Amino acid sequence: MMEIVRKYRTVLLPAAVLLFLLLFAFYMLAVQPVVKEAAAQQEEISTLEQDNGLMQNRVNELKGNNEDSPEMAAIREYLPASENTEQLILDFAQINRKAAVILQDVQFTLPESNLIRSSSSKDKSPFPTVREVKMTATLEGNYSQIKLWMSELQKLKRLIAIDSFNFQRPYETQAPGSVIKATVSFTAYYDPS
Repeated sequence: MMEIVRKYRTVLLPAAVLLFLLLFAFYMLAVQPVVKEAAAQQEEISTLEQDNGLMQNRVNELKGNNEDSPEMAAIREYLPASENTEQLILDFAQINRKAAVILQDVQFTLPESNLIRSSSSKDKSPFPTVREVKMTATLEGNYSQIKLWMSELQKLKRLIAIDSFNFQRPYETQAPGSVIKATVSFTAYYDPS
């Protein structure tokens, strides 16, 4: 056996090195990206679970108070009993005056079911009584005005989350302070229970 190894040493050593290089390349190109992707997904899942936990704590906090207490009246401002779109329109008018933007259009969507989902594999919503009002607004103004509008929107005494926003034309190609159009999608929540 040793004689065979000595005889083919010049062939076996490069073959072993080549086999090692192939195994290393497989690890670097196939295994490592999958491990990195799995770690990134696990981090995203933990972030979503933390967000759901915070929202659940806030809802429990809002519901835990006595219905007759003065605190419950203040809580109903954050999570009203109905969609209350009329008050949202009045709030938009006040924000428009403060931010000096032109609100060209607002579209309301009232989903039939609760679209808030947990990050776990369950299909059941963690907030079964909370409902959503989805809105999309088209604004016209300069960058600082639109930024102020979104900031004032989040200061409203209602649970509102900005889902997305985009500019119709890239802001970088415009002169500073020029008028741009923005589309802002956001969600307001209410609890009819």
